[in-house]
Amino acid sequence: TADQSVSTSNGAARTRQEPSSARYGYECPEERDYYPYWHWTPWKDIVNIVSEDRCSRQIIKCDKCKLTTKESGNVQEKGRCRGCATCRTVGQQPNNARECKDAGGKWVMDPAHGIDKPDCIQAEFTTRVNQLGNGIDGETPTYNWTIPDLPVGTDSMKCVLRIRYNVTPADFDEQATFADSKTTNKIFDDERSEVQAYKNIKGTDAVLALNVNSDEWGRVFQDRSYVFEIRKRPIVETGTLTTTIHNFNIRGKRGNIVQTFPAVEYDFVPNHLTCLKGDAVHIQWTGSDYNPNRNGNNGEGGPVDPQNMGNTLRCDRHNMVQTAAPGDNHPLPTLERQLLYKEETMYSVERFLNKEEAEKMSFLDQDPASCAQIEELRQLYPNDQDARERHHRNCGKLNTRTPYFDGGVVKCDKIGTFHFMSTRDNNFSNRDMKGTIEVKRNFWLIMGLLFGALTLVGASAFFVYRRRKKGKPIIPDVPLLKKVTNKVPKNPFRRQKKFQPRAVTAIYSYEAQEENELSFEKGDTVVITEYVSDEWWLGTCKGEEGVFPRTYVS
Repeated sequence: TADQSVSTSNGAARTRQEPSSARYGYECPEERDYYPYWHWTPWKDIVNIVSEDRCSRQIIKCDKCKLTTKESGNVQEKGRCRGCATCRTVGQQPNNARECKDAGGKWVMDPAHGIDKPDCIQAEFTTRVNQLGNGIDGETPTYNWTIPDLPVGTDSMKCVLRIRYNVTPADFDEQATFADSKTTNKIFDDERSEVQAYKNIKGTDAVLALNVNSDEWGRVFQDRSYVFEIRKRPIVETGTLTTTIHNFNIRGKRGNIVQTFPAVEYDFVPNHLTCLKGDAVHIQWTGSDYNPNRNGNNGEGGPVDPQNMGNTLRCDRHNMVQTAAPGDNHPLPTLERQLLYKEETMYSVERFLNKEEAEKMSFLDQDPASCAQIEELRQLYPNDQDARERHHRNCGKLNTRTPYFDGGVVKCDKIGTFHFMSTRDNNFSNRDMKGTIEVKRNFWLIMGLLFGALTLVGASAFFVYRRRKKGKPIIPDVPLLKKVTNKVPKNPFRRQKKFQPRAVTAIYSYEAQEENELSFEKGDTVVITEYVSDEWWLGTCKGEEGVFPRTYVS
């Protein structure tokens, strides 16, 4: 990447893009900039979305998918140097077996995560330039990821999803990124980078300055992490374990269309959800209390930020109320069915939510007894509408304590098309926050029931035919009472035999991280005494007992 004078005193914390070893959170700059990384990391790869368009311009063939999947920590073991006697600083730690041995250390291997290799797909160039991922069709390109199952006996677990990208221009040879590869950089002299930015146009006397930064020339990296929680599948009332559950969420940030660009204003996701009768919808959303400060028209309501009292118009809050039609801007009453008079026509509107569900989605479990009426707020702040709207007791503006709301799972048990909006965020003049849920008949369920009925009829007819052909009565003469015996029937669910300990060989060295874990060296014999889970086993080695990762033994 960019040619920089990089000190090695901080090891992996310094790279040519981060020569000052700037870090954010638990970020490791070297691991971020170079993928696949040579050292073991706790990250489990999901997908690599790559571009192959510029490979045709290179003399050597580059197959990014083959490289990234083969060297992924999911399937490839990683080495490290242990016991380096001459390594006095982090930056002196060798990153290969030869230098480790020369430094008096021992090169040891850490096992792969033991999961499937990551997916690798071709990047689709259908995004608009400078739109941060918005597609030409106006929608955001997506990747469908199947969330991993929870460990046995676990109801919930926090998960960190990491998204990172690097942008490499076509005139940069990414196969050569070493510090002495001066020919790969159009700007390589970090002491005279400003001079190098001025280029003569070939065949003319014109000299033009390129808008470049030698810190970033060649490759630019970004690293984003998001924390969410994987929870045990909820029980769907009157449903089954195979009932399809759809997520109905909210995206966007506080502000008008210019302030939020290139992101979006508030919107339901998906904006139009189609489900089958018998499916379920999990309604939930989250937001932030720390958006840039916006005036009231660009995002109404509070609550007040106690950490910054003078900068309080920053919070996201949402709700979900049904409307009669997509163009309506007033909610329906919380009745299951409502007759409406409009355009001289009396018609009926079916409700998607029952009364209790509708009140929960609209009022967000706020306690009416603690809410202030508008008359009370006008007495407190007669000349300050912003103060009235962000007051913590203004329940009409949904000033709840947290931007996260879990509405629970709702069954799709009514056929029809249902329209919704947010009373706080929908603004006729500059913001249309509305969504639609469409429930259709389950064709496959109907066909399955019909096929089952026809099969039953056919089996019954065949039974009658066979009985008549043999001259037997259609209804067999079955005695109502059978002889009772004391014989106990064999239990088909009889417990398996007690676990038999077995000896295995350690293929990697493992150092215990907790008191209940077992340490051993590569080649040691470990006796397994119990399978604790799919990833951890209990065993003994050299008179010690503890748990250890199963991937460390053969």
